[in-house]
Amino acid sequence: MTKKSTNFAVIDSETDPFIFGRIPKPFIWGYYDGSIFKSFSDTKKLVEFISEQKITIYAHNGGKFDYMFLLDYINAYERPTIINGRLSKMRIGKCTLVDSYNILPIALANYQKDEIDYALFEESVRDNHMNEITDYLRSDCIYLYDIVCTYRDEYGADLTQAGGAIKTFQKMRNEKVPRHQDKSIFELFKPFYYGGRVQCFARGIIERPFSVYDINSAYPFAMTYRHPYGLGYIYGDREIPFSYDKRVFLNLDA
Repeated sequence: MTKKSTNFAVIDSETDPFIFGRIPKPFIWGYYDGSIFKSFSDTKKLVEFISEQKITIYAHNGGKFDYMFLLDYINAYERPTIINGRLSKMRIGKCTLVDSYNILPIALANYQKDEIDYALFEESVRDNHMNEITDYLRSDCIYLYDIVCTYRDEYGADLTQAGGAIKTFQKMRNEKVPRHQDKSIFELFKPFYYGGRVQCFARGIIERPFSVYDINSAYPFAMTYRHPYGLGYIYGDREIPFSYDKRVFLNLDA
């Protein structure tokens, strides 16, 4: 795919290894804008650089980790955006920092990530391994940039995945998402959207024939099919003839 997204960059930090009772601190930061990689051994130097860049900057899980080290530098009198306890958007100077976890709620390792021995990050030895650590940091920044770039090309630059999904939906259907005037429809259909609990209440040897039915990856499987859409509905306890054009929710006791 030809990458089209511009005017954004990514940052990442490497910190002291996590040890119980120790508060980790960053000892190196990485910045990548799709062509140039820069590293900073001092947080203030990073802030001085990015504050002059009029761009959007992403950090993966930054809202619950990396950005915690930048709180002293956010613009005064500008309220940051917090979503579900995550620092999702804030400004430092001219740049806007957002958390890419809001659009890509997966661990970066699920996409691509190099391996390194985190024991090398200890202060007593890391100076001897700084080239290796910097290469690791660079690769993390490049991988994050690539996946964010692909997402932005496909779904736009909204702050959250939900916002991008709504805009993509409207673009595909050439219509706006219908909105009800109150919560009545949401409250009516909310009970049908939940995850089931599977529990074995008894175990042992079954001495008569039996069958087991299951669907591998049921949620992803279901998401490949059409779903109910719109504000109109009919409610009742009568039998509804099967139709490929209709979607129904059932209260089923079995």
